[in-house]
Amino acid sequence: MTEAEERGSSGSGERSIEAGAIEGEHGEHDLDGWSGDQLRQLVAQLREAAEARHTIGMAQGILMATEGITSEAAFEVLRRSSNRWNTKLRTVAAELVARYEQPR
Repeated sequence: MTEAEERGSSGSGERSIEAGAIEGEHGEHDLDGWSGDQLRQLVAQLREAAEARHTIGMAQGILMATEGITSEAAFEVLRRSSNRWNTKLRTVAAELVARYEQPR
């Protein structure tokens, strides 16, 4: 398999699921032998992670626009708030996004 085939047709380098395996940041995981319930749980966790990333990205964008800061600085604001309030970062981000989604 060529490098381009490994990256997928888009050539973006995104991870892909092929032949019963999933490759992630910590290497390839063989999915053979996983039960349907285990696979459904994995899919649910991946969806939750994707939704959390999206929400965190939106919160970063709000902070970047309103405070004139970089993406990294916005993430740091969210991280510090999460630690200060002992709340998951995705929850802090969701609350910020919800505040800005309300009609003014």
